[in-house]
Amino acid sequence: MAMRGFKPNPDGIMMESGTTSNKKSEIVASYLDEINNMTEIEARQELSEMWKEMRTLRMFWKTKEVLKTEKYEREIFILKKQLTSNACLWEQLAESEKREKVLKQELVFTQ
Repeated sequence: MAMRGFKPNPDGIMMESGTTSNKKSEIVASYLDEINNMTEIEARQELSEMWKEMRTLRMFWKTKEVLKTEKYEREIFILKKQLTSNACLWEQLAESEKREKVLKQELVFTQ
């Protein structure tokens, strides 16, 4: 039994893209009729293919989740690094302002 034209969604349910609910009902009914007309060997093969497809989809969604998590963790790491760098810059700026203030006071004192 061919599953062409069907696309997986995040729930793992195979839905044909762009169909109405009546069309979906017809698809399910024809699919059930096809299942009822299968021999045991065909049914076992179809079941095996479906399990393989389910494993593939689970692996796909899990991989996608892991990659997204890694991406966000990298972004967080970069932001933390920037935050540390910015904190250092603020400290340097504060020190420079203190030195500038001291130099201005010395300049006023010497004049």
